[in-house]
Amino acid sequence: MPAVTDIRTLHRAGRYAVVAAAPRTGRLHQIRRHLKHISCPLIGDVRYGKGEHNRLFREQHDLHRLALHARSLRLHHPVSGAPLLLTAAVPADLAGALAGLGAPASLLADVLDDMS
Repeated sequence: MPAVTDIRTLHRAGRYAVVAAAPRTGRLHQIRRHLKHISCPLIGDVRYGKGEHNRLFREQHDLHRLALHARSLRLHHPVSGAPLLLTAAVPADLAGALAGLGAPASLLADVLDDMS
């Protein structure tokens, strides 16, 4: 099945990158699979990622989970059909890993509207 994900690099730190991913279709594991396909697997991804990088982030950044966060979701209300925008702050554990990579705290909030 075809799947489309818009991916934008927000910050680079050596061989690592912080990216914004906006899936245009809704396939299972779509973001994870597309990032692996371009040789940029998600940290903490035990299925599509790299074990040595996952271990490094556990040890150096105390990140013990998939480094994937839905900063915002745009959808239509199931009853009224009105457009909804749901947002969520970056969790502390992920924010700590991003800070460890030298990424500015405002990084994700600044680019969300540009990908819509």
